[in-house]
Amino acid sequence: MIDFIRDKTEFEQFKARLNELFPNYTSFENNAFNNNFKYFLGFEFSFIFHKSFFEKIKELLIKIGNKNLIFYTIDPSPEEYFYKNFNAYSILNISVNNTDEELSKIMMDCSTEELAIVSDDIAWFSDSNDWAIIGSRDWEIAVVGFTSLETKEIFIKSFGESADMFTSVGKQAEILDEMLNFNNNVKNEYYKLAKNYIDKV
Repeated sequence: MIDFIRDKTEFEQFKARLNELFPNYTSFENNAFNNNFKYFLGFEFSFIFHKSFFEKIKELLIKIGNKNLIFYTIDPSPEEYFYKNFNAYSILNISVNNTDEELSKIMMDCSTEELAIVSDDIAWFSDSNDWAIIGSRDWEIAVVGFTSLETKEIFIKSFGESADMFTSVGKQAEILDEMLNFNNNVKNEYYKLAKNYIDKV
């Protein structure tokens, strides 16, 4: 069973972990991955909530020896919004033994608010310091960061034939432009976004 984090001490631990990975987070468009992250892949934000995505992430965790995956809602605030309204934090501690059905159930829990619908800026991470995901519903893009090419390769192989969902952040912005026909102002904003997530090599 998957449930929301309700204990404040446990919440503070996950918040500290988020701050280790994204120490200068102000907004999605400003790359807040810590300086150890050098390689980035972009993909469509909505893929995060697909069954196949969770299953492939579990494969990754097993390969790197991690047992748990954390889903962390950055915006709306897990403290100022979610806890004040629902007496729970919008953070999930998910085991590799949990099923997609369990995850989908909590993501669509109507007794709070459906995380799959109301979460704007989110992060996925584990005990590993070598990978993490941050995403924005408003930008319709999520980004996977890696500290090494080796970890990036393990991640891609975990997704198998589904790995073609990943590309550079710049290319993902171009895909959105083709779909939505951005005006020049929006194109410029996505150009800045892509520039912030260029590989640091």
